[in-house]
Amino acid sequence: MELIREQIEEEKEENLVVDGDFNARTGNKGGPVREENGKVKETRDSIDKVVNREGRILVSKIEERGWMILNRSYNRGGRTYIGERGASVVDYVIVNEKAEENIKMIVGDRTESDHVPLEVELKWPETNVIKQERATKIIERSNLMEEGIRNYQEKCKRWTNTQIENKSMWKELKEKIRSSTTKTRKEIMLWRLGKREWHSKEWKREKRYLRKMLRKLKKDKISREEYVRKRKYYKI
Repeated sequence: MELIREQIEEEKEENLVVDGDFNARTGNKGGPVREENGKVKETRDSIDKVVNREGRILVSKIEERGWMILNRSYNRGGRTYIGERGASVVDYVIVNEKAEENIKMIVGDRTESDHVPLEVELKWPETNVIKQERATKIIERSNLMEEGIRNYQEKCKRWTNTQIENKSMWKELKEKIRSSTTKTRKEIMLWRLGKREWHSKEWKREKRYLRKMLRKLKKDKISREEYVRKRKYYKI
């Protein structure tokens, strides 16, 4: 956090959003503060009430800059770490006052890690948002449809290999196949990192089941130990 504070000049600060694993437990501290009937009221309601040394340091650092922890203010916040050693809140979305009203945050349902993802929705205008185009490339594919096969057979009819040596024969054969095959050109989008279209139906079914278990854990319908045991079994 100290490094982040040093790199972001206070005078040039705009809408600020910082998120990640801070390895700190902050209880209900560090959230937006509201004044009601002349009294200051904390708005965080975390399921993890523990405040440790790292949490006190984190809260002190962000309050010096007027920043605040967004998870979970105004509503009950869920655990962000669920592992064999226990369950706690150590992952945070931290914002400044300017960004607070423009952000919606929820604790997600992905199960790949011990740390539950924090999903952030930005609400401010898109006037300055630059949409990045997906990278593409042109590929050639053999046309194996009926017309392509017919053309290939026509070009190879009565063709004979004129070479004697095996290496030369193979080279000429490959060249004949290449030149006789009808090609089609197609523009495709390159895959982004993390895209997993190869997963089987069974994997997806197990994934949905484990997410259902995570939602039950959030509602205290199953124990942390049961959820960890199921995640370990499915290895998702």
